[in-house]
Order: sequence, then C-alpha cells, then structure tokens
Amino acid sequence: MAIGAPRQERFAIRARNALPATGFASIGAGLDFLSGHQQRAPKIMRQAKMEWLWRMLSNPKRLAGRYARGFTILPGQALKAWRQRSDPSGPSA
Repeated sequence: MAIGAPRQERFAIRARNALPATGFASIGAGLDFLSGHQQRAPKIMRQAKMEWLWRMLSNPKRLAGRYARGFTILPGQALKAWRQRSDPSGPSA
C-alpha cells in the first residue's frame, strides 16, 4: 500500500483483522522513490541511518509534525522493549 502514513498502517490493521490470511506491505515513500518523484537521501545519510532527517528537511511542513509526534512516544516504547528483553520469564531469543 502507498496511501501515506498513518492511513496505510490503520488500514492494514483493519484489513488484517478482516482478512487474516492476507498480508499487507506499507511501502511508504518507496513508490515515490521508484517513480522518481522523490530523491533518496545521499548514501552517507542512509549509512548513518539518518534518511528520516534528510526527508524531514526536504519537506518540513509535511513531515516535521509527524516525526515530532513519533519522537514523543519513543522513550516509552524503548523502555517497554528494554523491560521485555530484561524479563527472565519472557520469550527467549
């Protein structure tokens, strides 16, 4: 799907519940990259795992708010993941 975040993720969740045997792939900007509508970040930015920053700076009006909202939940999600990995009764690797 390439209908934009977060709509494609919400749709995939609803569709997964309705069609459990069907898989969905949210390709995000992948279609824009393939069509040439949007340029990928320079290789050094991709290697540094900073492509998100390149994309935000290239379109701040559209992406800055979305990324800021994502960053607000990051500390809680990181703590939750750390606790799950630290729990001896949790799933083993």
